[in-house]
Amino acid sequence: MNGLVTAYLQNHELVVGSALLIVGYIVGTLFQRNHLRSIQEREAFFFKLPAVTMKLKSFVPESHWDQIESARMVVGSVVITPDYFRYFLSGIFDVLGGKVKSYESIVDRARREAILRMKESAPMADIIVNTRLQLDTMQPSIPNMPIRPLAVYAYGTAIRLKKSSFPQSSEEAIRFPDQDIIL
Repeated sequence: MNGLVTAYLQNHELVVGSALLIVGYIVGTLFQRNHLRSIQEREAFFFKLPAVTMKLKSFVPESHWDQIESARMVVGSVVITPDYFRYFLSGIFDVLGGKVKSYESIVDRARREAILRMKESAPMADIIVNTRLQLDTMQPSIPNMPIRPLAVYAYGTAIRLKKSSFPQSSEEAIRFPDQDIIL
């Protein structure tokens, strides 16, 4: 028994570090699943509001620009921090090389969340054109903290068309995309 306690005390950093990695993996995975479920539900709700990278003239001919009721800039932003387990994995992949899929999922979630927040700021729009994304890493608020938060900004121009003036013939029709066309 005494030898077991001595072995634990000699290796307690390894035991505590391993336990924290396991807890970080479990908690991080649960939070990520809940966030992804929330994103999927909100994406389904905003499916009919396309956010495209193309300019307005790709969808509305200049002869119909008088049909635009309003145009305004909309912005969505999010800050996401990777958990310690993903940070640990990225350190291993830095040494060994290769893709860091755990960070890719964080960047994907942040991008999708920022686009959703942008769409939520323009619920009455018919289309969001000239959509752009910007990704930044931030300085951590705690000095010497190894994990850097990731900030993603989505912005574009929300266009609302006059409902009474939609073209009736197929030749004059305004061409909206069926889904998002994002970078």
